[in-house]
Amino acid sequence: MIADPRAHYLLLEIRQEIRHQVSFALLDLKEDHLVWKEVTFEEPWWIGATATDGKTLVLHIFEDTQNPEAKRFIAVDIKSRKTIWQSATFQVIAIREEWLLGYEKQDDQRLYQLVSMKDQSSTAVSEEERERLLEAENKNLRFPFHYTETHPYFDTVKQFIIQYTHTTPVRGCEYLEQQDLILMSYYIHESQALANYLLVIDQEGRLCLQEKLDQALTQIGLGTFFTTDDHLVLIKEKSQLISYAL
Repeated sequence: MIADPRAHYLLLEIRQEIRHQVSFALLDLKEDHLVWKEVTFEEPWWIGATATDGKTLVLHIFEDTQNPEAKRFIAVDIKSRKTIWQSATFQVIAIREEWLLGYEKQDDQRLYQLVSMKDQSSTAVSEEERERLLEAENKNLRFPFHYTETHPYFDTVKQFIIQYTHTTPVRGCEYLEQQDLILMSYYIHESQALANYLLVIDQEGRLCLQEKLDQALTQIGLGTFFTTDDHLVLIKEKSQLISYAL
C-alpha cells in the first residue's frame, strides 16, 4: 500500500504468487470508492509500485531479475493509463505533482535531482532540500508505535488488553492514540500458533472495536494498521482491505 502525500488516495499492489500476476487498485479515501480495480500492465510479474500523487502512478520494472538494483521506471497517467515518462537510468524515490525526485548514478555517487515529466528538464537537489521533500511524503499517515515484549511499554499495554479481553498478549504489540481513541494490535496463542487482534477503545473506556486480523501465524507483523484522513486502514487475513471511519 502506498498513499499520496495528501493521503487522499491509497494505491494497492496485489500480487498473485501462483499465477505470477500483479494487479493494481486505487482507492479514493475521501469518496470511499475504487478509482482503479484489477489494472494490469504488459509486464505481468517483475513490476511494482514506487509512488503516486493521485494523478500519476510511478512503477518500477526489474530489468535483471538477478539484480534488484537494475530498474526501469515509468510514470503512468491514472485517468488515461498511458505512459507519460520513462527512464532506465533515473532512479525514482518520490513524486511531487509534475516532478519526480530521484537520482542518477555516477561512479559510486548518487546525484539527486528533480526531473520534470513534461519536458524532461532537471534541477539539482541539495541534501537539505531532499530531506525536506521526503519528510513531506505521506505526512498525513500515522503508523502505530511497535513494542516488542522486551520493551517496558509492552507490559503496560499488555495489562490494558488483559483487562478488556481476558486474554494474554505475547511477543509484541502496536499502539496508537488518535483523537479520543486508543488503538492496539496484539497477538495471542491460539491453536498452537499466533492470532492477531485489533482493539479500539475510547478515552472513556468504552469498547469501540475488537476484530481478528489474522490467524495461524508463526511471527508477529509490523505496521498492521495505520490511520489517515480520519480513517483506520487495515488488511485482514492478507486478502481483505478494511477502512473504518474514525
